[in-house]
Parts: sequence; structure tokens; C-alpha cells
Amino acid sequence: MTDEAPSIGLFSGKRSRWVLGVLFAALVLTYGYALLEQANPFNDRPFDGETWRMYAGSDVPDSPRGKMAEAVTSDVLRPGMARDEVLALLGPPDPTGVGGFGEGAVSGDASGTLPAGGTLRYYLGMWSGNRTHPDWLEVYFDDEGHLARAEIISF
Repeated sequence: MTDEAPSIGLFSGKRSRWVLGVLFAALVLTYGYALLEQANPFNDRPFDGETWRMYAGSDVPDSPRGKMAEAVTSDVLRPGMARDEVLALLGPPDPTGVGGFGEGAVSGDASGTLPAGGTLRYYLGMWSGNRTHPDWLEVYFDDEGHLARAEIISF
């Protein structure tokens, strides 16, 4: 005779190790996703055009534009939009020198007058990393003047 009790049920033997392993993996993945979302400073706020335009030309490090950037790239701007539509939503790009780096209209001028295929740059503040370098939203247009893509740039 052995002193070992018979194993009965769901959490016995190899099955129990497998179930616990799956539960642990799910917990780790959920926790990791939560940390990533919490660590993303660009997705804390829905887009508000009035607030966005109010901070035009401002080099405030904690500009609310930064917290709206993901909403702009995922919910507001759509590939194929005309440059005039983008300018109506976001306003003109930031002037040269705002945020300490670069210029507002990467190719063209800060009034938003760009040749086809130009790029607009909007200062977001200093949100990424250890908050010592500026972040920008860059909006790229194709040769026909339609939105190709927009991305958050961190220096």
C-alpha cells in the first residue's frame, strides 16, 4: 500500500500542471498588455480639435496634444484625406523652432502651403522616454496631396 491519495478531478497530475500553466500565461499576458497601455503617454485622451488648435505654436512640455496623438492617428485622420481636410482638423503646422527641433512644415512653409507630397509637423510636447526630448506628429501626403500616413515621432 502507498500513503498517496488517489488523484481525482480537474486539477490532478499532468492536467493540473497544464491548466495552471495556461492560467499563468494568460495572467502574464494580461498584465503585460496593461503595463504597455499604461506606459503609452499618447493615448490618454480623445481628440478635441479646439484644445489641439489652442496649443498651436506652444512649446509647453506637457501639451495636451501629446495625450491626444493616438486618437489623431487612429480615429481622426484617414488615409486619402485631402490636405485641406487635415488642416481644417489640426490647423496649420507649428512654426519653426517650436519644441526646440525642426520646423513645422517639413517640406513647404509653416502656413501649411505645401507642394504635393509634403509633410506637416505638429509639436506634441515632451511625453516619451524620460521627458527630455520633444515628440512630434508628422503627417505625410502623397504626390496627389492626399494623406498617406501619420505617425508619432520621438527624438
